[in-house]
Amino acid sequence: MIALLSTSITYLGLNLSSPLLLGSSPLTRHLEPVLALARTGLGAVVVHSLFEEAILQADQGADGSTAPIDAEPSWPSPDAHLAQVRRLVQALKIPVIASLNGRHAGGWVRYARLLQDTGAAALELNLYYLNAHLDLDSQTIESDLVRLVADVRAAISIPLAVKLGPYFTGLPAFCRRLTDAGANGLVLFNRFYQSDLDMEALQVVPTLRLSNSEDLLHPLRWTAILSRRVAADISLSGGIHTSNDLIKALAAGATTVQATASLLRHGPAHATTLLAGLSAWMAEHHYTSIAELRGRLAENSAVDPTNFERASYIQSLRTWDLRSMS
Repeated sequence: MIALLSTSITYLGLNLSSPLLLGSSPLTRHLEPVLALARTGLGAVVVHSLFEEAILQADQGADGSTAPIDAEPSWPSPDAHLAQVRRLVQALKIPVIASLNGRHAGGWVRYARLLQDTGAAALELNLYYLNAHLDLDSQTIESDLVRLVADVRAAISIPLAVKLGPYFTGLPAFCRRLTDAGANGLVLFNRFYQSDLDMEALQVVPTLRLSNSEDLLHPLRWTAILSRRVAADISLSGGIHTSNDLIKALAAGATTVQATASLLRHGPAHATTLLAGLSAWMAEHHYTSIAELRGRLAENSAVDPTNFERASYIQSLRTWDLRSMS
């Protein structure tokens, strides 16, 4: 008798039909592409972020405050954002995860509850922050971000995932602090967009480079290190372009995997390709469920993951062959 193959998974307490999620992206600003993606077998959709700066700017316009904020002059209306999340919740049969992007504690956190009120199944808090201050140390930054997570947790009753950047020195300890503050999931990682220099105009210019499969390696490493060692689900984000990328992420211990760039490049049909490849690989290797595959290559099996990483680093250098450059 042939066992039935199941790609279902539980993430943030939500029962999903598959581990593949649409990551937060411009695609969710319009209903039609999301409806097309939902028909491919996606487990859930993460909505594009509502930004702290947009909320503060809207509040500034409402009360006449002149408090300085770091914001561009044309942020979309927070009310329009809430309306779009509500439309997505009503139109989709799969869970919709709202996204809030900020870095400071403050009154804008009330929008976590307003996003919950749209009917969103969960909230993803994106801690997009790159410190450029000489007098701001890492302990202060982490404590402020943990306090922000605790404030958001206190504002909502739905599950909370926290999306992190990759540049925290003591990442495992910081992740444990986040889970202690109430995070149910960790999303590894957000991508810091880089600026370039225009040497003719002598100006700094923003650049947007979509990820590729090579970008998978960094979140893959940390997913493997943290999997089952922190009390939170892990959603890997970044570098998911092929079915093999998806399979690797799950084997490293990811509960779910978020694809964005590959879906922007190739459209909704690519999600079908990714999931078909996953199912074919599982059948070929006699896996009947995602649970059997998830974490098979996680580094929690090592006595000391730090020593494991050090050994892998040394081995990579020792086995490098200069002839491979020719």
